[in-house]
Amino acid sequence: MARVFKVYATELGGDVQTVDLYHTEILPENLIEANVTASRLTAGDGIEVQVEDSVNNFIAYNSVSGSLCYLQESQAQISVVEKGVRYFGVEGWGDGQVGSNITELTSSFSESVDYRVPGSFFTIKAQSVFPTEVVGFYYDTPPFNESNFISSGSGEPTEKYLSFQDLNSYTGSVTDTIWVKFSTGTGSMAYYYDAYYAYYDNNNY
Repeated sequence: MARVFKVYATELGGDVQTVDLYHTEILPENLIEANVTASRLTAGDGIEVQVEDSVNNFIAYNSVSGSLCYLQESQAQISVVEKGVRYFGVEGWGDGQVGSNITELTSSFSESVDYRVPGSFFTIKAQSVFPTEVVGFYYDTPPFNESNFISSGSGEPTEKYLSFQDLNSYTGSVTDTIWVKFSTGTGSMAYYYDAYYAYYDNNNY
């Protein structure tokens, strides 16, 4: 039998950028995932893993030579993930903001949905300011192309939606992190708003 866990690390060395995640002990056959970003374990959504019932020990191992913590290991914390609960991370890429049916608009957010509760759903809302448009929704990290494209979403060019109605909606993502790409910028809206309002002020609108 197998169990599903959410794996986190409470603390890693300050210079640690990536770690390799093992279960039980550091052996090649026990490697769960290599090159895991430290922030994903300490401040992000963690990593969901499925292992045999007997496994309850996870190790974050620094295999990057040259770092101060090279060849050091740290015990990772676990929490049991119940089947039916899905953990989402949503990131905006460009001059826009993202939210959900219960989360206010922001640059990025995390949310869990318990699909065992009747009527549960998760809808990502992506919003921008004209002339910036919502390009689409993508799995995992950039670059964005056909291989990780999910959908252009529904709605208007500056406000689009993507709904996850059940546990198996759009499951092509490794981590259930969904990226929303906007037509301009790489994350901060500040410079766009400054230019936008300056243009209208200068033209006496």
